[in-house]
Formats: sequence, structure tokens, C-alpha cells
Amino acid sequence: MSKFPNRFLRVGITGGIGSGKSTVCNLFAGLGRTVLSADDIARQLTDNSAQIKSSIRKTFGEKVFLPNGVLDRQALAAIVFENHSLRAKLDALIHPHVFAALDEAIDRLSLSDKSSYLLIEAALIYESGMDEKLDYVVVVHADEEVTSSVCSSATTQHAKRCWRGCMRKWIRNRRSSWPTSLL
Repeated sequence: MSKFPNRFLRVGITGGIGSGKSTVCNLFAGLGRTVLSADDIARQLTDNSAQIKSSIRKTFGEKVFLPNGVLDRQALAAIVFENHSLRAKLDALIHPHVFAALDEAIDRLSLSDKSSYLLIEAALIYESGMDEKLDYVVVVHADEEVTSSVCSSATTQHAKRCWRGCMRKWIRNRRSSWPTSLL
């Protein structure tokens, strides 16, 4: 039974950078399934929400914005990947808005979509607490050699190390809530 009020089963798709999350989601989308991307929603919100931009500006300063007022994601990533407390602050600013936007998108689908389940692609399902709102979680895994060929920039490599660290912490702290599936 779904943990949400409407009829969809929510299947979370997560995994490290370059693991194949998007490939898995594209396969399901090709079968006609609805796939929502938490990362895409977060990008739309940080691009378009004056409230979120203002909060980011207050927390991180002007240095994370380009002269034209657009969020400089690379500058922000460099800051938050080096400082876990700042990353937690950024997550606290953005995640509630992402959750609300996902709920709104699902509510709109409920009236028109004929499928019984949908997929939500999110890199930070466990870290954000989103797993508590999902019926199933699929963790997509790929060997280091595969992900290294997909991801080569220094920022991406650092993000991969952070994700592995987060997964090790999750394993230590949440052994009772293992993923439903591992690909």
C-alpha cells in the first residue's frame, strides 16, 4: 500500500554519479511510465524561485551568483562539497521545496495518468529522508571503472567520494531499511 494519499506507488531510483540512474529511468519512460527527476525540479526551483535564491544568497553570499544574478552551480558545489554543515544548510533550503513540487506534480498526474506506479529519480533519496515517502527504492550501482569513464571532472570526482561516504554512513545508521532492490 502506498504511503501517499493517492493511488500511485512511488518507486525511487537512486545511485551514485554515473551509476546509470538516468539510463534506468529512460528505459521506464520508454515503456510509458512517468518519471519525475528531483534534480531537475531542484534546478528549476533554484533558477526560478526568488525565495530560494534569496535564501541561498543570505546563506552563501554573492560569490555563488554570476553577475547576471544566475546561480553559479559550480561555485556553490565547490563550497558545499568541502563543508558538510554548509551542504546540510543548502539541503535544508532546497529539499522541502523539492518535496512540495514533487507532491504537486504527482497530484496533477493523479487526474490524468493511467499507470499504477511512477518513478522518482533522486541522487539523495536516503540523505534527504525521501525514502520514508517512497514505497520502493531501487539503488542503481555500477563498478568504479564504469562510473570513472562517465565522470572525470574534479568536482564530479569529489561528489562521487561524498556520495560513497554518505552511503557508508547510511549503511551504518539504517541497516533496518535496506533498499527494496539493487541493480
